[in-house]
Amino acid sequence: MTNLYQVLGLEKSASADDIKRAYKKLAVQNHPDKGGDEKKFQEISNAYDVLSDPKKKQEYDSGGSNGNRFNGNHDDIFAHFFGRRGGGPQPPQKCNDILKPYKITLRDAFTGVKKTLKIKLKAFNLDKLKSCDDCNGMGRIKNIRNMGVFQQVFEMQCNSCSGTGSKNLEESAYEIEKTLELNIPRGIHNNNKICIDGCGEQPKVKNKKPGNLVFNIEIMNNDAFTRDKDDLHSSIKIDFISSLCGANIQFNIMDEDKITFNTSQFNIVHPNKKYEFKEKGMPIQGTNKRGNLYIQFDVEYPTLTEEQKKGIKEILKK
Repeated sequence: MTNLYQVLGLEKSASADDIKRAYKKLAVQNHPDKGGDEKKFQEISNAYDVLSDPKKKQEYDSGGSNGNRFNGNHDDIFAHFFGRRGGGPQPPQKCNDILKPYKITLRDAFTGVKKTLKIKLKAFNLDKLKSCDDCNGMGRIKNIRNMGVFQQVFEMQCNSCSGTGSKNLEESAYEIEKTLELNIPRGIHNNNKICIDGCGEQPKVKNKKPGNLVFNIEIMNNDAFTRDKDDLHSSIKIDFISSLCGANIQFNIMDEDKITFNTSQFNIVHPNKKYEFKEKGMPIQGTNKRGNLYIQFDVEYPTLTEEQKKGIKEILKK
C-alpha cells in the first residue's frame, strides 16, 4: 500500500503547511506540461487530496482508507495553486458530494451485507435552462493574475444567479428515483465511507458532472459485545462452583461462529479478569484474518451459612 506521506517526502507528524509546501514543490517539478511523469504527478495529487482534507486525513491515519480513492481532478488541485495553463478545453467540474449517515448493526459489520436502498434526486433539464449572461452559466466569475510562467486564478460566486449559473433553475427541476445496492464489507469500521458515483448533487449547468453520494457508516451499539478496533469484548455469567471446578461453555459469536471450551483450562476463573481467544474477534477488513475475542467471567457467589464457610476454609487449608 502506498504511503501518502512518503509520496510527498514527509513524516506523519507533518503540519498542514508542510503538506501544502511539499505539494507545491513536487507538483511544479513533476507536472506533465513541464516534462514530468504523468503517473508520478497523479500520485502526488492523490496524496495531497487526502492529506490536505482533515476528514480524509483522519480516516487515512486511522487505517479506515488506503488513500487510493481520488474523487477530484488532478489538474484542479494544481490550478488551485497556480491557475490553468494553456487555452485548451477544460475538463468538466464535478458537483458537490452529498454526505449521509447510514446506521448498521455490529452483526452487519461482522458478516458483511448488501443493502438495497431507494433514493430520490433533484435533477434539472439542462436544455430548458437559461444561462446566466454575467457568468456564462458557470456560476462563478474569475479574476486572473499573471505570475510569470503561471497564472493565479481567483473565483467569486456570481451574484446575478447566486452561483447556480441559471436564471430559471426551479422551472427546469424534476425528481429522479433510483434503486441502489450498498455493499458493506466484512470488518467495516465506524465512520468508514462508502461512495456511490453520480448520485450526489446533480448538474445545474452543462459543463459539470454529477457529484457522488457518500454514506458515513455508523455502527450501532450491541448488547452482548463491545468492539475495540478489530477485537471483541463480552462477558459470561458463571456460578462459583464452576469457577473453581470448571464448566463446559458454548459461546455464540454474532450467531455466525461459536467456541466450545472448559473453564478448567484457566485453572481457577478469576472475576473481572479478561481471557483471550485468538482470532475469534471481528474480521479484519480486506483480509481473511480476525481480531481477538476477550471474555470476562462474572462469577455469581452463593449465600453461605457459617457452617459452609467453615467447611470451605478447612478445604482450602489442605
